[in-house]
Amino acid sequence: MVQPNQPTDNEAEPPVLLDLEKVEEMLQAECLLWQQRLRLQDWNVHVKLCRLNEISGGDAIANITHYEERKDAVMKLLAPMDIPLVKDEFLGCEASNYDLSIVHELLHLHLLPLSDYNNPAKRVAEEQAINAISRCLVEAITLKQPETPLIKPVEVPAMTPVIAGHYL
Repeated sequence: MVQPNQPTDNEAEPPVLLDLEKVEEMLQAECLLWQQRLRLQDWNVHVKLCRLNEISGGDAIANITHYEERKDAVMKLLAPMDIPLVKDEFLGCEASNYDLSIVHELLHLHLLPLSDYNNPAKRVAEEQAINAISRCLVEAITLKQPETPLIKPVEVPAMTPVIAGHYL
């Protein structure tokens, strides 16, 4: 027997509709949080969800366009409906990890003074470094802390001040 609110085999389930404006607002807030963590609050970064054909680099899931002289940037992140189109190109579920994309793009702002866009080998090295650093940062922040500490705290007696700046 079919329940009244359950689709039958012949009926397709209605598609889940996303409110892209709300998703974009949430990602903007997340970007601000990562800007604080990375000490990039002096940059005005605008987050924009884009379709796959709107992000330069063909296989990219995000990019950032920066205006260094005025510390302004536009970060384009792949819209959720396009993630299944690229997910096989990335490790694990990295294509759908917006934190990872946000941190990756923000790290490009930190490395602007060191970037050499005319040297392809240096560009690849920069991307590899940013990939590794962003993965570590996101994992470190999102990793759940163990319930019991790995190292038990040890009580240390208060130090008595020593004259001439030496500590024993």
